[in-house]
Amino acid sequence: MDSLGLPTTRPITQLELSTHPEAQLRYPGSTLIKVVGSDEVATRDPEPDPAYAGAMLSTTATAAQLYAWYADWLTGRGYRPVTYYPMSDQTSGIAWRAPGGREQVQVGVFDRAKLAAQQHISIASGAGTLVYEEVFVGYRVNTR
Repeated sequence: MDSLGLPTTRPITQLELSTHPEAQLRYPGSTLIKVVGSDEVATRDPEPDPAYAGAMLSTTATAAQLYAWYADWLTGRGYRPVTYYPMSDQTSGIAWRAPGGREQVQVGVFDRAKLAAQQHISIASGAGTLVYEEVFVGYRVNTR
């Protein structure tokens, strides 16, 4: 087990991640759109697709306000910023690595038109509503 109690010698599950507060971390006043997650999945590569647990949400906050709130919460608990690679339907995102180096909290803001086209998720909300995803990701290898 690692410093967060997650396994290092077997696949991590969505359920194991969902018991941690980082998997339920929501910007205040956010509205839940959809719970997301997956168990770790073996691939042909040596490194599996990681397990994750989190949610897709909406808020009236700006991206800057959203990221600042997450940065404050996470850095206050020893998390450090790391490189984040936004998905093709996201306009931006930020990630933070856990103090032990294996888990990450990732927050990405969606382009609503691309979200509708690629994931078939249309959000009926007014202008200025931000749609974002927050996930707690469990890697079996150290992340950078």
